[in-house]
Amino acid sequence: MRKGKEMDNLLLYLLKVSAGTTLFYLCYLLLFSKDTFYLRNRIFLILTLLLPTILPAIKVPVLSDSVVPIETASVIDNIIFSEVASKTTMSNTINSFDYNRLFVWIYFLIAGLLLLRGVISLITTFRVIKKGVVKNNKFPKVIISDVKVPPFSFFPYVVIPAEDYKCGNYTDILDHEFTHIKQGHTFDLLLSELFIAFQWFNPFIWLIKRSIILNHEYLADHVSLIHNNGVKEYQFRLLSFKTGLKNISLAHNFNSVIKNRIIMINKKPTRKYATLKNILILPAVAIVAFAFVTPEYHYATPSTDPITINQTPAIIQKEVKGIVLNEEGKPLGGVNITTTGKEGNVRGGTTGKDGRFSIINVQDDASILFIYPGYKQLTLKPDFSSEMIVKMQIRRFS
Repeated sequence: MRKGKEMDNLLLYLLKVSAGTTLFYLCYLLLFSKDTFYLRNRIFLILTLLLPTILPAIKVPVLSDSVVPIETASVIDNIIFSEVASKTTMSNTINSFDYNRLFVWIYFLIAGLLLLRGVISLITTFRVIKKGVVKNNKFPKVIISDVKVPPFSFFPYVVIPAEDYKCGNYTDILDHEFTHIKQGHTFDLLLSELFIAFQWFNPFIWLIKRSIILNHEYLADHVSLIHNNGVKEYQFRLLSFKTGLKNISLAHNFNSVIKNRIIMINKKPTRKYATLKNILILPAVAIVAFAFVTPEYHYATPSTDPITINQTPAIIQKEVKGIVLNEEGKPLGGVNITTTGKEGNVRGGTTGKDGRFSIINVQDDASILFIYPGYKQLTLKPDFSSEMIVKMQIRRFS
């Protein structure tokens, strides 16, 4: 069934994206995370999310004069659904549970729950904003709130607790949160939350969100320190905020990750020659691109012809021909066919669009395996005297 193949492709795509994302993030941790080039780090972290998603979807045309290769069954299908090669006939009625489909349902269920969590967080954030009093309706908009939350920003709003506003000691907070708004940090945060929902199984995706938030705070602190000459006073300001206040999950909270921010505030600026490390990321991009882009082969052999693979014997010994049908008796194209035998004697091919196949040099004592996603695997003895008629059976839930 085509649906089974589509599910395999989806899972393979997700694994490629996860592997590429992990490789890029490890490069970030190794090369860039301790540098004070915060703008460069922001760009790289966003690319860490986007590039692994785009590269596996790119199809690169490849011209080949060779015959069409055997389209092997998917790794997932072979691992989960492969039945023991034995004396199986077309009347085999053994059913196997479709774990592939179960995994896909679990994946989308968890992704849906995480998306729902994000929507609830957005609603909660806007409720806090709507309950406040607008003090500045120009961009960025300043909101004074009676809700017991730390100062935070969410494009295009900056929310200041009423207690801090009454004290009049909030200029540094505005400088910090205005930087988040003007540099569009909210969109990076929402993007990372979206990627978490669809790549929740990758533990590094959660760490990437934390790194994005940290880097945003470093950027905002850098601007605040330019406007406020007292570095020590600014650090005391961070340490003086009340603890125990519930942060807004999809917003930038002024009192978040204090320890890391103070460490970076006191860190000496990275020397300019360290920008040469940017070159080192090119091999990582090349590796991911080479490994995960999808080659699209174009062969000289017409796709409508029965496909045969002849592995070098000069003398044709035996030939097996036939047609593969589905349960409705219609031709089934793209069925993987392989024979058993010793090394050098294994033959194989796939059925054409008309369901027909032709395999040469089949050994007398060999068995023929018919594999197609969503269908039961068949193992039959070759019939050299006449055309074989093979009827595949759909794999059903047990």
